[in-house]
Amino acid sequence: MFQNCDYKKIYKSGTGTGKLMPILSEGQLLSYKTIGIADTTLSLFRGNITGSFLRKDSLVIENLPNASIKFKNTGNLDSIYISSDNLGQFQVYLEPGSYVCEISFYNFDNLQLRNIILKSGEVKHAKVLMGHNETSKAIDVSK
Repeated sequence: MFQNCDYKKIYKSGTGTGKLMPILSEGQLLSYKTIGIADTTLSLFRGNITGSFLRKDSLVIENLPNASIKFKNTGNLDSIYISSDNLGQFQVYLEPGSYVCEISFYNFDNLQLRNIILKSGEVKHAKVLMGHNETSKAIDVSK
């Protein structure tokens, strides 16, 4: 799929335009490396967002599509905003560093994940359960 992939522009900074080069292993996309500004291998943070609620006196857990997700770099205070897909899943490539992740969805408590440390080329996964009355929580944040 990415075997003949061209470099793609992704952002501009004060020093110029950066481009992404895919890093592959056995045909699987592992990460991207920025080209042009500094040779930095980005980290991948992905996750799944579900919500729990009552339906006809039964507790139901379903995927939450279009949940709002904000990643704030605690070092330079830059923020990236994304949303989950129609299955409640998301993924974002971030520069290595320390982040706070804020997740929100209509009619559910907001959730904040603190002290997310991403190293160069690292892949982390989060499972999140949104709830009510301060019951939102990260079920698992791991590699």
